[in-house]
Amino acid sequence: MKVEMNFYWCIYYQVTGFPKPNSDGHLKKNKMIDDREHARTSRNTYLAEGCLEVERDSQKNEGLYTLIASNPFGQVNHSIYARFHIDPVPIAHPTYVPQGRPPLPIIPVMKKADSDERYKTSILISSLLTTSVIFVFLIILGIVCVVRWRKFRMSPDVQNAGVSPLFFLCFLKRRRSRYLRERIPLNPSQMVENPNYTKDHNNDVVVEIHHIAREKISFIQSLGEGAFGRVYLGTVDYLTPEEPTTLVAVKTLKDNVVEDTKLDFEREAELLANLQHTNIITFYGVSTDGEALMMIFEYMEHGDLNNFLRDRSPDIIKTEIELQKLPPLTTSDLIYISCQVAAGMEYLASQHFVHRDLATRNCLVGEKMVVK
Repeated sequence: MKVEMNFYWCIYYQVTGFPKPNSDGHLKKNKMIDDREHARTSRNTYLAEGCLEVERDSQKNEGLYTLIASNPFGQVNHSIYARFHIDPVPIAHPTYVPQGRPPLPIIPVMKKADSDERYKTSILISSLLTTSVIFVFLIILGIVCVVRWRKFRMSPDVQNAGVSPLFFLCFLKRRRSRYLRERIPLNPSQMVENPNYTKDHNNDVVVEIHHIAREKISFIQSLGEGAFGRVYLGTVDYLTPEEPTTLVAVKTLKDNVVEDTKLDFEREAELLANLQHTNIITFYGVSTDGEALMMIFEYMEHGDLNNFLRDRSPDIIKTEIELQKLPPLTTSDLIYISCQVAAGMEYLASQHFVHRDLATRNCLVGEKMVVK
């Protein structure tokens, strides 16, 4: 037996026996008025199947239904509880009392306590994560300070003695100390005499700077801006007797410069005039008869080494035309470039010069991968 809802509520039953049993449905003290047997089993000699239809699904018709089946050999019965409505949700009203059945107990829901517990848990997790991050940061900072302190102690500067590793926690002091150590001592009383120089040798040195007339210089385009002023691509007429026109790089001094900058400009020209090496930029001379002071250098057509290496990196995706124009560098090419940079630095060291800013951006590349 089972209770299902079709058009009306029905209590389905099925009984088998021989001879075919008779069925009778009862509600508590009330006989069902509508018992319909299925047409497909009405002629069956051993199976009785049908349903008890409840046309009015009121609470009055709810209750225990009993099916009694009998034949000449005896009878059996089976009961099922039919319920057509769900108990309504009790309304929390002080004057309302449900009729017919006791009120359901109201179980309080501890939502606030759960939310407080979750809030405390999230606060605890956040605190642990923050503490862990700060602890790891302090460990890394301590390692960096100790490493820099050890390098600092190995410096030949006598003022470094007795400095604590905590000194490097103050980046301003560390930076200021580095700048103070790197500053060139211009006071003669503080300068250390180089044993490779002699007074007689210095007196015999004659610096000759080639002066180029302003009317021989022509500008083509701007290449960038340097410390003293802009750098232009230009040409010089009859810089050498063999070439009517020579492609050069022209460094101009800014118009609104102070006297100290002009002195640095002249000092740089004197220093560059003494440098003669295949891996040092050729300095052609200066032009001082115009409004702006100019330095004339050799022009390196491929620009600085930094962009030269980046454009030919194997990690960059290129088209076939770009690969033909900018092929990747081989290991032999890189070794060849490194050797040229080392040769230029070796020459500067032999002339008692310290570069102080060796980087790919300060190396220029010319024809046939010549680096200066």
